[in-house]
Amino acid sequence: MRWFVLAVLLLCPTVYTHAQNNIGPTGVDLLEECSIVANSAPQHMPVGEDWGKAQHCMGYLSGVTDTLSMLKSLKQLNPSAATVCLPVDGITMLESAKVVVKFLNDNPNSLHMSYRMLVLVAFTQAYPCHK
Repeated sequence: MRWFVLAVLLLCPTVYTHAQNNIGPTGVDLLEECSIVANSAPQHMPVGEDWGKAQHCMGYLSGVTDTLSMLKSLKQLNPSAATVCLPVDGITMLESAKVVVKFLNDNPNSLHMSYRMLVLVAFTQAYPCHK
């Protein structure tokens, strides 16, 4: 349980306030931001407002994937600690964005939820730990 609490704390470093709700950014926000990344060629990143949204997505996903990598290492100390197992070579920001965008597109009824939880569920489904 302590590992889960640690993971949640590490995955939720940023607090946002939106006028419409108190849960922070939702799947709608995440889908918009990460779709910009997922649909961009690596050498043609967006500019202007889209650049900021793309950077937010990539920064957020970078924090999540770093946390998941750390949890995978902790799993060696405590086998029940990790619920997500990224590939040994890790994943790129493009791959991360595609995982999240696919999950959000496949689960439109979840878009009202906090994207903290949505990202975790997306990665849990995409990269389960095999026993």
